[in-house]
Amino acid sequence: MDGIARDKRSQILRAAARVFSTKGFHKAKVEEIAAEAEVGKGTVYEYFSSKKELFQEMFKSSSMFYLDVLERKLDNKDSVVEKLRQVVSLHLNFIEKHKDIARIILREHMDLGEHLTSWMIEKQEEKVAYIQKLIDEGIDRGELKVMDTAVVARMFLGAVAFSGHMLFFGQEADTEHLTEQVMETLLNGMAQG
Repeated sequence: MDGIARDKRSQILRAAARVFSTKGFHKAKVEEIAAEAEVGKGTVYEYFSSKKELFQEMFKSSSMFYLDVLERKLDNKDSVVEKLRQVVSLHLNFIEKHKDIARIILREHMDLGEHLTSWMIEKQEEKVAYIQKLIDEGIDRGELKVMDTAVVARMFLGAVAFSGHMLFFGQEADTEHLTEQVMETLLNGMAQG
């Protein structure tokens, strides 16, 4: 695919993200996506065989954008605790800045199809492995106590995901406060003494 075709495809995917995020998969029409992308309906079908394929590719593209943002920002020499704090903060800031993508990821994940669901599970397991590796590094450095890192990595990502839901659905508006609460609870627990 040459540069012009790649740009046109990206233009259609960005338009699809905007339309799907406001209308959802079932109510969105290819004509609306074409209009949003400022292309003809036939042009959409030159790149995608169906609305479902367009949705799946848009979802995959949006998810990869999110994962890329996380990976780029975390490539530093901070302490493990600071890297974990950055994961929470980046997740919440991403949701705040990219509500259209977040809406798709949070609301439309049921329409993915078997292939994309498998892909999402694979990406989730990669995130778990990354967090587990960070926690192992923290244990090795003496920053974190010895624990079952596989379980804790999943708990951490679960807390991060739920905090994102709180932000997205308006239950919490302050990303800094939410980040600190998640980190405080995960690092120190809830029990006194």
